Amino acid sequence: MTEENETKSHSRTLSVVIGILVALLLVYILSVGPVALCCEKMHVNSATVRQFYLPVIWLHDNTPLQKPLEMYIELWGVH
Repeated sequence: MTEENETKSHSRTLSVVIGILVALLLVYILSVGPVALCCEKMHVNSATVRQFYLPVIWLHDNTPLQKPLEMYIELWGVH
């Protein structure tokens, strides 16, 4: 394998890894809606769930994502 091919291969691998990490981050953030719905329907008030979503809570409280996150959760029927 030539040096150029190795560089392209590493670049592709890095792109795939970054893509997977971004996708996982999005799935984590978007999972807050269904989880909030389940917690509301089952009357769960779990500190563990809150701990798990602390980064999303921080995003809500400290960034311009407050309104979009609230709208997204409302789409799931959570008030």
